[in-house]
Order: sequence, then C-alpha cells, then structure tokens
Amino acid sequence: MWIGTNDLGGAALLDHAQVRGKTLVDYTSCVFSQLGELYHLGARRFVLLNIAPLELAPLYSVLGTPGPDRFWLEKGYNLTDIAASMTEEVAAANEIFSLHAQLAVKNELWGSKIAILNTNGLIRDIYNHPELYLNGTAPLNVTGYNVHCGVAGNCFDYRIDDRDAFLWYDALHPSEQASRVVAREFKATVEGKGKWATYW
Repeated sequence: MWIGTNDLGGAALLDHAQVRGKTLVDYTSCVFSQLGELYHLGARRFVLLNIAPLELAPLYSVLGTPGPDRFWLEKGYNLTDIAASMTEEVAAANEIFSLHAQLAVKNELWGSKIAILNTNGLIRDIYNHPELYLNGTAPLNVTGYNVHCGVAGNCFDYRIDDRDAFLWYDALHPSEQASRVVAREFKATVEGKGKWATYW
C-alpha cells in the first residue's frame, strides 16, 4: 500500500487546508484502517511503502519554483519554510508508520506479517547517487523534472528522449525510471530479501 501522500501536501495538511480537526495521526490511522479492511478479508501479508522524501520533490524543495503550481494553486513563496515543514511531516508520518506496524502485528493485525519498504531512504539514495539508478544520454538530473505544466494544466516534455535521466517526472511525482527502481525493490521486499525493507 502506497496511498495518501497528497494528503500531506499543499491544499491539505501542509498549509492547514485539510478537513477541520484532522491531523497527521488521522492520516496514518486511515492507512492502517485500510490494512485492517484487507485483514478482515483474509489478507495476512502486507507491504507498506512509507512516505517519499517530499521535501526533495520540486514542488516542495528549496530548489523549486515559488508561487502557484497546478498541484498547489495556493502555493506560497517561502520555499525554505515549505521544505522544512514538509521534512517534519514526512519524518513524523514515517515514524508513526513504523511504530504502528510493530503494534499492529501484535494486536489488530495479529498473525499477519508487515514489511515497510523504505521508499524515503531509497529515493533519497537515488537523489544522492543518481549514477547508480538513473540512465539516459543527458546529464542526470535530481532537482529538475521532465514534464512541465502551467497552472491551467497545459504540459510539455522538457527532454522527451531523456526521461530516464530524471528523478522526477513532474514537480511532484517520481519519474518512470525512479518508479522502476521502486518496483524492483518492492519485488525484493515481497520475496523477503528487500535491502530497503524492515519486516515485522
């Protein structure tokens, strides 16, 4: 399960635009509630992908573009504040996921096995060591992105033939190549030999 990341971002928790009274705990509890639904249907083995380092995504990064974006129309101009707030939210959510997983296998998901795929660490490693993960004929790019869109949604490919040289597809989403890397690590996690996984 890798769901709800956008609930942490702009037009949601990050800028206090979420449903009144809802918190980070509500978000993480909702994820485990969905695992509980699957458990009651008979599932006993779960893989939860934790939150990517969103503060590195161009939408939330200090290296990003200030002001409105198609993913966040009310985005402000203080990129340092945006990145710092996102860093705190992601770290807190991931810690809650880990703690909840440890308790869940002993309580509400008794008899199950949970693996957390550390996509945060994996994408951070891609960011710091792109030569190990990205390819393409153009210089590798971990701060920019390939698909650029206006606020109205009109989009174009920046370098259509070099998509695999980018960590980010657009201002928010991992690129196709980064997604292949995550998929490879997901497969390894399911097989019980994930380098980026923790098992309970």
